Amino acid sequence: ETEAKMKFFIDTANLKEIEISSADRGFLVLLDENDRHTWHVKLARNKNRVSLPSDQFTLSRTVVQEVISTGEALYLPDVTASEKFSHISSVINLELLSAMCAPLVMDLRKGYLPPKERRQAQPLPGKRVLGVIYVDTTSLSAPFSEEGLALFEALANHAATAIINATLFHQATTDPLTGLLFRRSFEQTLGEELAVAGATERPVSFLMIDLDHFKVVNDY
Repeated sequence: ETEAKMKFFIDTANLKEIEISSADRGFLVLLDENDRHTWHVKLARNKNRVSLPSDQFTLSRTVVQEVISTGEALYLPDVTASEKFSHISSVINLELLSAMCAPLVMDLRKGYLPPKERRQAQPLPGKRVLGVIYVDTTSLSAPFSEEGLALFEALANHAATAIINATLFHQATTDPLTGLLFRRSFEQTLGEELAVAGATERPVSFLMIDLDHFKVVNDY
C-alpha cells in the first residue's frame, strides 16, 4: 500500500513539474541502488500529460549527471547562453532552449539506512542523491523562471520523501537477502488475505514449501 501511494505521488509530481514550469517534457530519474554510476528514467511525460515511450527517453545526460554529481539544482533559463552547456551534443541534438534539473536528496543523518549488501545496513554521514527531476523545453516563449525553480525544488523534496518512505517500508518488511517478507509481515499479510476471503466467501490457498540446503543461499 505504501509503495502504491509512493508511485501515485511520484506520477502526480511528474505532472506537476511540467505544469509549474511550462515545460515541454518532464522526467523522473533514479539512481541504481547497486551501481551509483548508473541511472534510469522511471517516468516521462509531455506537456499534454501523455506518457512518453521508452524510445523517447531522450534528455541531456550531461545536465542530469551534473546535478547528480553536485547535489545542487541546475537552472538554465537559456541554455544557448551557457558557456558550459550550450555546446553539449545532447543539448544541440534535442534543440533545447531551457532546462531545469533538481536533485532528489536524502539526509542520511536523519536515520535512513541505505540498501547494503547482505543483511547489514549502516548509516552514512552527510547526504545522498537518489536521482533527479528534470524538465526542458524547445521554446523560449515561456522561459523557466526563478519562482518556478523554487517550486520545482520544493517538489523534488516532496518526491524524495515519498521515495524514502517507500524504501523504509520495504526495508522494514522485507529480508534483503531473499526479497521475501519477514515473518511478522508475512503473518500480517496472511491474516489480511484470510479476512478478505472470509468476507467475500471466496477460497484462499496456502502453500508451504520446505527447501533443502537453503544454508547455501544464506552463506552466498
